[in-house]
Amino acid sequence: MTRSTAIIFACCLVLWICISQLNHYLAPLHLSLFAGGLLITFSALRMGFREGWWSSLLIGLLIDSSTAVPFGFHGLLFAVVHTAVYNLRGRFPREETIFGLIVALLANLALFFMITVAFLLRSPAPFSMLPRLLADLLASELVVFFAAPWFFALQDRSLELCGLSPDVNSAACTDRPWPKPPQSARAAWSKLTKATITDAVFLFRCGGTAARPHQRSGLPAAFQGRPVP
Repeated sequence: MTRSTAIIFACCLVLWICISQLNHYLAPLHLSLFAGGLLITFSALRMGFREGWWSSLLIGLLIDSSTAVPFGFHGLLFAVVHTAVYNLRGRFPREETIFGLIVALLANLALFFMITVAFLLRSPAPFSMLPRLLADLLASELVVFFAAPWFFALQDRSLELCGLSPDVNSAACTDRPWPKPPQSARAAWSKLTKATITDAVFLFRCGGTAARPHQRSGLPAAFQGRPVP
C-alpha cells in the first residue's frame, strides 16, 4: 500500500464514520444514508489507477465488515464503478470541483441502484419497500451534494500536508517529496552563511576596528551589505 492510498483510505474512513453516526441519529425516522459514490470519486478522478483502486476496494471491504452482506459485496461494486469512472475521466475536466460533484452524484446513484436491486431480489415483498428506498436515495443524494466539496478539499489538503499531490495532467498520483531549492541557491546560501560566521569571529577578535574579511572576498555586493551598482 502506498502512502497516497493510505491517506485517501483514512479520509474515506472519516467520512464513513460520520455517515454511520448520522444513520444512528436518523434511525427513528426510518432513514438510511448512503455515500458510496462520494467515497470513490476523488480517487477515481485524481489518482493513479492502482492507488485509487486499492483505496476504493479497501473502503468497500470495510463497509462489508459491518453490514449483513457477503464479504466482498461492496468491495466488488466499488472496484467496478471506480474502474468505469477512471476509464472515462480523460474526456472531462476531472480537476474541476463541479465535475467531481456531478460524478459523485451519478456514481452514488449507480451504486445505490445496484445494491437496491440485489436486496430486492431477496425480499418477499419488494414493491412495499420502494417509498422508503426513494426517501433514502433522495436524502443520500442531498448529503453527497453538500458534503462533496468539503470531502474533496479534505483529501486534497491531506495529500498536500504529507508532501504528495494528485497530478491532474497525468494518470498518476505521484508520491513527490517536498521540492528542493536549486543547487545555485543552496550554494550561495552556504557561502553567505560561512562568510557571516567568519565575519562575526573576526570582529570579535579585532574589536570591530579591522577590515572585515568578506570585504576582501569574492562575494557579490548583495552579500557584502553594500548596494548593488
